[in-house]
Amino acid sequence: MDENKSIVSSHADSDSIDLEHLFHQIETNRSMREVRQMEKAKKTVSLVEADSIINSSDEAAQIIYNRIMQGDINGDADDYHNISVSFSRRQQHKKAADICKKGLEIWPDDIDLNADLLTYLMDSGDIASANIQADQLEKNCPDRTKWNWRAFRFLFGYYMEARPKGYLEKVEKLVEDYKTILPWDEKAYRCAADLYEHKGDINSAISILEEGISNLNAPQCALRLADIYFEQAKYEDVIRVSTLGIAYAAEPQPGIRTAYLLFLRALSKDARYLKNGAFSVEEGNQIIKEYELAMKYVSAREKEIIKQRIDILQVYSGNGVITSSDE
Repeated sequence: MDENKSIVSSHADSDSIDLEHLFHQIETNRSMREVRQMEKAKKTVSLVEADSIINSSDEAAQIIYNRIMQGDINGDADDYHNISVSFSRRQQHKKAADICKKGLEIWPDDIDLNADLLTYLMDSGDIASANIQADQLEKNCPDRTKWNWRAFRFLFGYYMEARPKGYLEKVEKLVEDYKTILPWDEKAYRCAADLYEHKGDINSAISILEEGISNLNAPQCALRLADIYFEQAKYEDVIRVSTLGIAYAAEPQPGIRTAYLLFLRALSKDARYLKNGAFSVEEGNQIIKEYELAMKYVSAREKEIIKQRIDILQVYSGNGVITSSDE
């Protein structure tokens, strides 16, 4: 990228720029860079270096994959995990699974590689192999007190999607262990809530999510809980929970879409305002301000909803009641 900027800068002071020549130079530069990366891919023996190369081109990624499968590139268990993630992000789930299998030949009891393999098999649609790997995960890593979030979440995802025989009993025990062993992980509460919803027990789902936002900084629990309360038209609860979620999401890399909570909070204040029927310019304008804040960050579809709601609020706030244009 810096080399391309240099090429463009070298032409910036010219009275007349030959665009065809400029684009040719940029393409040549890109081709040369890809060739250099492919040469690195052919020579490296380090998974760490290989991981930095695979996104340079499809050809380089293929070379890296082939050499890992041949045993020419090595690293520790974390390196196999990291590069499998990189292949998965390229939507190459089968190759990611193959890399995990290669790593498991050396570290059969590594919890990350076992969990990774399970989810990549599911992502690639190989349910039959996933069924085997789910059992293998438990055999290779029998002590759940040594599991991390990845093992619990990925096995939970497998059970809920594949639904093997007797899965409900197994997943109930899994969720119970997850909450006991990793009580600080809010996803344990989300998994428990998802299971309750799957069983049609919405009240228990609400209870476990409320427990989550009480015990932890849990924005994902707050987001799901706000959605449930909104569906039930419990607007006071939506406002309470969404406000907590917005507060919990005050971090450099929020785990939720904060804009959606801003949107949901404004919608709930809007619905409560109209439902109460005590219209005032001051309250209506405050809700409009919340909508305008949310509008800066939400999707195009949500922006259209906000525009419509603002129009409605302006009529209510200005006149007290909506009057027909025929009157």
